[in-house]
Amino acid sequence: MQPMRTRTLPSLALAIALVLCLLSPAIASAQIVVVTTPLGVFRMQLHPQEAPITTLNFRRYIGDGDYTDSFIHRSAFLFDSGVDVIQGGGYTIDQQGNKTPVPADPAILNEPGASNLRGTVAMARGAGVNSATSQWYINLSNSNASLDNVNGGFTVFAHVLNGLSVADAIHDLDRVNIGGAFTQLPILAGAEPPTVEYNEVVLTSYRIMGDFDSDGDIDDADFGFAFSNFTGPGGTGQGQFTGDFDGDRDIDDADFGILFSWFTGPMPPLGGAATVPEPASVTLLLIGSALIARRRR
Repeated sequence: MQPMRTRTLPSLALAIALVLCLLSPAIASAQIVVVTTPLGVFRMQLHPQEAPITTLNFRRYIGDGDYTDSFIHRSAFLFDSGVDVIQGGGYTIDQQGNKTPVPADPAILNEPGASNLRGTVAMARGAGVNSATSQWYINLSNSNASLDNVNGGFTVFAHVLNGLSVADAIHDLDRVNIGGAFTQLPILAGAEPPTVEYNEVVLTSYRIMGDFDSDGDIDDADFGFAFSNFTGPGGTGQGQFTGDFDGDRDIDDADFGILFSWFTGPMPPLGGAATVPEPASVTLLLIGSALIARRRR
C-alpha cells in the first residue's frame, strides 16, 4: 500500500494557523446560515449590526437543536394584501407524521429598521409588537414592504444571500389546508391530504458556516476543531498532519481547499471531493496556498 504523503509540520502548521487567525474575524462577522431543503439549498446572511437581539435569538434556536426536523409550514400568496412569503421555524414533524410546535424561548424585543423587500428574512410574530419567538419568514415580493408599518413593523434580520430561486420553488408548490396552523401548507408531489407525512413536507435543516461544534456560535472552539484536523487530536501540533480530507493519501492544497470550503459553503463529506470555493474565499485560499511549501516526502 502506498504510504500517505505529508508536508512537514512546522511550515504548514504555521501557515494554517496564520490564515485561520486572519480569517476568524471575517467568518465570525459574516454569520451565514445554510438552510437545506428537499428542493435545494439557500443561504441567509444575518444582520447582527442592525438586529443584534433577533440574530442572536435565531442562532440560539439553531444551536439548541430546536429546529431539527422543522419544516416550512406556511406558503402565503395573498393578492389582496400583496404579502408573499414562505414561513418556517414554527413546527417539527416526526417519522409518524406528528407535528409539534418548536419549543419557544421567551419573546424578544422588536427591532424594526430594514424594509421587508423581496429576499429579506424577517421574524413572524403575533399581535403584540414584542412577541416574536422562533418563527421566521422569507419575503418573496417587494410589496411586502407594507409590513414595515403594520403595528410597529416586522423585524428584518437577514437576507437570502443566494438560492432565492429555492424559496420561490417552495412558494410555487401546491398548498393544502389541513387545519390549525396548517391552512397554507406547501406539500411535495405525491402527498395525499388530509394526512401529510414526514417526507411530504418541506423539511429544513440549518447550519451556521464554520460552526463545527453546532453550538450556535463561531468561536475559538470551531477554529480549534479545524486546526486539529491538520495537527492531530486537540490541535497540539505534535506529529504529522491528519487532514487528508479528499482521501487521496496526499495532504496538499486540495485538502486545504476543503478546509476553507467548510467555512464558505455546504460541508463536503469526509473523503469526498472538495467543493469549489466561492469568490469571497478565493483570495484567502490563494494566500494560504502561497504560504504552504510545496514539499513532499
